[in-house]
Amino acid sequence: MRRRLDVRWRLSVQEIKSITEQQVAILKENANLLKPGGRLVYSTCSLEPEENHQIVAQFLEENTSFQMVEEKQLTPFEHGVDGAYAAKLLLNQPQ
Repeated sequence: MRRRLDVRWRLSVQEIKSITEQQVAILKENANLLKPGGRLVYSTCSLEPEENHQIVAQFLEENTSFQMVEEKQLTPFEHGVDGAYAAKLLLNQPQ
């Protein structure tokens, strides 16, 4: 939102909820394409926890065959970027 300040006032709560539902669906669809041992990176250009860590946490809770390998949040004041989030997930080998 650093460059698009209007977003804060333009998007409604319902629109944000719809966006996060789409993000969850995309994550689940792509997770189904992995073979055991495969890695999946979920990333956004957002600082909002509802679009980032909370989506990954929900996904991991519902998909116990995955584990988080690494998670990174980039912020404007620390990294000089607009803001970004990435989580690397691993599909565990079957036991």
